[in-house]
Amino acid sequence: MVSFKRSSAFLALISQMAALLLSVGIADPAMAQSTPATGDTRTVTEPSYHATCATVRATKYLVSTNTLNLDPFGPGAGSTGGTYGTLGATGATSFDPSSSSGSFVSSESLDNSAINAALSSCAGTGKAVELALGTSGQQALVIAPLNIPSGTGLKIDLGVDLMGSRNLSDYGGHNCGIVTTSSSSCNHLITALNANGSFIEGPGTIDGRGWRKLIGRTDSIYGNRVQSYINKRGTATDGSPAGSPNGAGNNSYGPNLLNLVGISNFNIYKTTLRDSGNFTVNLKNCSNVTIWGVKVIDPYEVSNTDGIDPVNCTNVTIANSFISNGDNHTALKSDAGPTANITVKNLQTGAGIGAALGTDINSGGIRNILFDHLVQRGNLFNAQSTGLQIGSSTANGGVVDKVTYQNVCMVNEQQSVRMYTNYGGQTGSSPPRYTNLYLHNIHVLASTAPYTTGKSGTYTFQGLSGYRMGVEIDNIVIDGTNQGVAQQSGITKDQYSDIYLGPGAVPSSLLSQFSAGTSMSTSGSAGSSTPYPCTTSTWQPLIGEMNIKTALGNLNQSYTVATPTAFNLQVQLQPATEINGQESAALTQPVTFLDGGVSVGTGSLAGDGTFAQLTISSPTPGVHNYTARYPGDSNYPAFTFGSVTVTVGGTPPPPPTTSVGSPLLSVVSVQ
Repeated sequence: MVSFKRSSAFLALISQMAALLLSVGIADPAMAQSTPATGDTRTVTEPSYHATCATVRATKYLVSTNTLNLDPFGPGAGSTGGTYGTLGATGATSFDPSSSSGSFVSSESLDNSAINAALSSCAGTGKAVELALGTSGQQALVIAPLNIPSGTGLKIDLGVDLMGSRNLSDYGGHNCGIVTTSSSSCNHLITALNANGSFIEGPGTIDGRGWRKLIGRTDSIYGNRVQSYINKRGTATDGSPAGSPNGAGNNSYGPNLLNLVGISNFNIYKTTLRDSGNFTVNLKNCSNVTIWGVKVIDPYEVSNTDGIDPVNCTNVTIANSFISNGDNHTALKSDAGPTANITVKNLQTGAGIGAALGTDINSGGIRNILFDHLVQRGNLFNAQSTGLQIGSSTANGGVVDKVTYQNVCMVNEQQSVRMYTNYGGQTGSSPPRYTNLYLHNIHVLASTAPYTTGKSGTYTFQGLSGYRMGVEIDNIVIDGTNQGVAQQSGITKDQYSDIYLGPGAVPSSLLSQFSAGTSMSTSGSAGSSTPYPCTTSTWQPLIGEMNIKTALGNLNQSYTVATPTAFNLQVQLQPATEINGQESAALTQPVTFLDGGVSVGTGSLAGDGTFAQLTISSPTPGVHNYTARYPGDSNYPAFTFGSVTVTVGGTPPPPPTTSVGSPLLSVVSVQ
């Protein structure tokens, strides 16, 4: 018989041997496959537009004007070949609100009174305040911060641009928008506080105007954001040094574009959200939110322009959308409650720091998160460019459980996959704990020109001692050169992770990383599998919307009329990323409108350079299937988009009616 003392020593020896086997990467037979996430527990379908309660018409034209340019990568800013130009150089063009359609005459008067009156009248009706083109073709409205109440929302027509004020005093807060050594905060452009059943919809644009020169000043919110970043780190995001034209200090924050707190049953549908002064969509303490067909476009060189950030939220779906910005594409966080049951599907990302979770993951933790069908094309001029990321630290860590990234096509990311627990070297007493991570059907292409070709980014898996990361890797293909592990706060190896391999392929370069890491365990068995379909042409460089404007409504996808009646075909066409010297070029050609594939006319991209329309005066009897086509230019291939149907000779639908107690309200803001 073995004594108790000898048994304890024997067990200690076995434990030491097991630890040694783990440290050299020998499989842990107890390591199980990850449980895939299912995401949003709701059955989510594409939203539809709400009926109109009130109409507010645009009061200002959009006119191209030669202005002070505060985009250091923009034309006229003196930037070439990846180096910073001069902040505040002149000679660039932009689109600004004008009181004249023929030439630029500044028109910055606020339209809040008309919009607020309409929102107040429509609250609780379940109907929309529609922002429509002006009676003489005006496209713009200018607002200071406003609030959306429960049971109503904004419906922004195609071609309409809802623009943020350029007057810092309109945003209140503390040191809003300037470079400061003190704290900085702002009131946000559009807020919904504890709103239920509200929405923002329509293919028009909400523009924070981050690059525009501020009224009475020589700077801009974005110029100051760039400068504060440089002051803090010594270089710009691409590593280039720059001067200090706008003062010393490390802090500068602008207003969030959408600040949605305590909301429930909220939709954001098809709208373009661009040039936010800070976070683009900040969601906090929310439930049952659907974001569908939304376009987020911010410049890559401006930090904290996050795309969509659910914090303490449950049951959120982000679908069929586009995000390109200067920070996280998504940043799922938890600081006062759980974030759970989130679906992100059919998402295209450009510049930015990852379809991401973190950094705040304390309190309720983050659970059951599904990322499905992502197309990612990063910007390698930015050293922070990232594809898939989960990041936190012991200062603000917590439980992350059951996160799935699957069906991903990726190229041009500095960090292709980064799962780490030592963000910024911050320390505290809240260790991150990552379990049930599942990476499935991921295909990374070799980098393309104008970047150094052939690279495929870094791949980082770093858990903590005592809080091991658990992840399954299945059918991963890396076409170019795996650049190893991203160094973070001095840690250069994978560490403290249990990796289940297969059943699909796993690259040998990843296996080599794991075996060279610290306390890495692998189990399972990688096999052969068909790579997830992915080519450089999978990326969609242009985004197009199309609808029919009739006497009965402005946002129709189909139209039936008994006798030939005139209508307008309208389109919005824009690049999928910001227009500047290191992202996308401006469009230069008109759009062709097609009926059954045959041209019926063209329309020039007017207003802010993205909107075109064509009047069909006498449609012939029958069914007409209309599409639109950009012919292509030196920067873009030809692109066909949109699909709307007009039936002439059928039975038209009845005119819109209003319920008793909710009369159709017409609120017209006059210049």
